[in-house]
Amino acid sequence: WSAAAEVFKGQPMIWVYGPPGIGNSTFGAGGPKPIFTQTEAGVENLNVARFPVPTTLDEFLRNLTLVANEPHDYGTVVIDTLNGLMDLYCKAKKEEKGYDFVTFSGHSGWGGVARDIKVDLFPLLTKCQQRGMYVVILAHAGEYTRKNPFGDDLVVAPPSLPQQVWKELHGQMDASGRAAYVYTT
Repeated sequence: WSAAAEVFKGQPMIWVYGPPGIGNSTFGAGGPKPIFTQTEAGVENLNVARFPVPTTLDEFLRNLTLVANEPHDYGTVVIDTLNGLMDLYCKAKKEEKGYDFVTFSGHSGWGGVARDIKVDLFPLLTKCQQRGMYVVILAHAGEYTRKNPFGDDLVVAPPSLPQQVWKELHGQMDASGRAAYVYTT
């Protein structure tokens, strides 16, 4: 973690995505004095500080605001997971702004949610970084096979997020990586 701080000239914002159960949360728990701002259950088996799983977007943002603004000695804030946060945004923005998730584009739907996440979330995460905290955002990965007419099929494992959201948020990260299993025999 200290090497990452040297490379990035401060604490980086890191995005890690991978299949459930691969160790994404364990990676976040490995940061200095982590606190998890959960959006779904999944870290019960880890000995980490965490907020309860929120039922609303406002509750999640209140938790993150506490981490960004109140005195504490945590060194890493972990959002576990971006997928669960998307669900909270979808629910809230559909009720609040009437976003249409059928169109999947434009100012409504996923494009609107991506912009709202950027506006709501990143100022708080930047405050955490300014306090000297590492920021880790975890997400699930999907998996599908692309047919290759010239040889072996290719297995692709992108984040399980709408493309508009992935593109908008990916550009905000200092580093991103995909967790994958490595098999040896």
